[in-house]
Amino acid sequence: MVKRKVQRSNSLLFMQFLAENKFNPENYYKILELIQSVPNSLSQYLTGFGQFLLSEKVDYQKLEENDIKGAHGHLTDTGIYIPKSNSADNYFLRSHVKIPYKRHGYAYPNMSDVDSIILYVDNKVMKEDLEQIKEAILYPVFDKYLGFITTKEEKEEKLYQELLQIINQWSREEYLLSHEEMKDENKEFYLIRKK
Repeated sequence: MVKRKVQRSNSLLFMQFLAENKFNPENYYKILELIQSVPNSLSQYLTGFGQFLLSEKVDYQKLEENDIKGAHGHLTDTGIYIPKSNSADNYFLRSHVKIPYKRHGYAYPNMSDVDSIILYVDNKVMKEDLEQIKEAILYPVFDKYLGFITTKEEKEEKLYQELLQIINQWSREEYLLSHEEMKDENKEFYLIRKK
């Protein structure tokens, strides 16, 4: 009998890496996840907790199929931006929570309810990902877990160090950069987290 190596999803591997690095979803009232699509999200493992997946990659049908709270949108310097669309209208009409519609978009969740921001980027950091990472860094008070999955050849350690420096300038708490090699998966994990 030949043993086949079972490939585990990057999101599951990164969720395990987060847990090893002091992330406990039970400690948070509302966890905001940025950047990933529904199938690649960490939110799929957090549905029993107060999570919300916010990303331009989110598809409302996939949110409903996977029972994940979230929206197609992004974080701005003024808060969460969820543009009005037919898909958003239909999704929020079926929501258990009455979602207020404000000019040009929905106001949900309220950033004052969010006490943790999580994200991870798989492979190269794209311009739009970098913008969301920087917006996450600038929000005060929250615990932040900013992650990167890469290969040895594609890692951007200088960028991770620059982001760490920015977050430490803006935060009252000190953050550090954790690193782990997964040689059997040919992956490297990096995580900016509170010390």
